[in-house]
Amino acid sequence: MNANNIIQVAAGKGRTVWLQNLLTELLPQLNQPSTDYQTWFDSLIEVMEHRGLTQPTQQKDYLSDVRNAIKVLDLDHPALEFVNFDTSTWVQINNRASDRLGERKTKSIDNPDAIVQRATTLLGSYQWSEIAAGLAVLTGRRCTEVIKTAQFEFKTKYSVIFTGALKRGDEPVECVFEIPTLCEAQLVIEAIVLLRNQLGQEIQDLSKKTS
Repeated sequence: MNANNIIQVAAGKGRTVWLQNLLTELLPQLNQPSTDYQTWFDSLIEVMEHRGLTQPTQQKDYLSDVRNAIKVLDLDHPALEFVNFDTSTWVQINNRASDRLGERKTKSIDNPDAIVQRATTLLGSYQWSEIAAGLAVLTGRRCTEVIKTAQFEFKTKYSVIFTGALKRGDEPVECVFEIPTLCEAQLVIEAIVLLRNQLGQEIQDLSKKTS
């Protein structure tokens, strides 16, 4: 496949005609030694803003298309390091999405304090399944995430930075959330360490069973 054909295939990753045309014009620049990748990315964002896509939440899907197009040129293209939002921007995007999802799924429950107290007690259990159940309740994350992929970093007394979300589709970077915890965040962090220590090499098999 010659260079022009590769550009056309890459540009086809764009979800709209205007983006495909823009990629056809801009992608060849990425293979020129004189190209400054950060300037290239800034120009891309300016085009989006001129089209009324002024917020990162509006730009993110188009950015995903652009990154996929670059990967057609080279899966490890050095431009990928620059053609991306920073972590703080992705946190804001994902938090907004989580807030909207939470609003749609909010349901009242009876005696929530008792549920939280019971879940907190489970964090100190000698049974890995009880620790996982407690963490799922206290963080709102799925059991598969808790067992295998979840990573929690202390943020505030009652919140953590969470990475390891599953089924995020074609996200260009790993999703990062600040999530509230229903108990002190330090208890959650200690419990996830305890859970992983108890599971050891069983994590891979267990995660498949709970997927």
